[in-house]
Amino acid sequence: MTRRIIQIGLPVVLVAAVAGVSVWALSINRGTVTPTPDRSADTPTIKHLAGSYLSFNYSSIYSVDPAHLGTNELEAYNLTTATSYEKHVAIAVTRLTVPLDQDTDYSSRKTHPELYTQQSLITPAGTAVEFIRQDGTERTVFLTHGTMVASLAFVSMSKLDDVQSEITTMLDTVQWEQ
Repeated sequence: MTRRIIQIGLPVVLVAAVAGVSVWALSINRGTVTPTPDRSADTPTIKHLAGSYLSFNYSSIYSVDPAHLGTNELEAYNLTTATSYEKHVAIAVTRLTVPLDQDTDYSSRKTHPELYTQQSLITPAGTAVEFIRQDGTERTVFLTHGTMVASLAFVSMSKLDDVQSEITTMLDTVQWEQ
């Protein structure tokens, strides 16, 4: 019985030892190979949205959903992404019924300099005004065209999130369609 165990066990041990030495020798001679996951699918690309009134490029990290139209709104979209925090962009094209300075969304930011910093921007679609919330969670851009205004609100639940690349991608390509 012990002789049979030795006859079967000894070759198994020898094969295992040879295999172990071979793997060890290959790792010393050629280095250890660690597979690298393919991250190309994780790299955001640029997509294009062509609306009836406004068109622009945006990052593929966002999904686009048409939003419910409010009073005087001609076109509206929500761009959302789910990551470890939540950020989104709300875009609305509205027909102005009052001068921009009297528009509620615009004036509520303009009249609160303790909450918002205001700056002018130049885009391919014209001059815009950006309001940056002091806590870093919101940046809203107002872009006028005749009797219309487009508001692009970039919102993040994290102060650490930088939405500047999304703003640049959209504002560098924004165009009025009408």
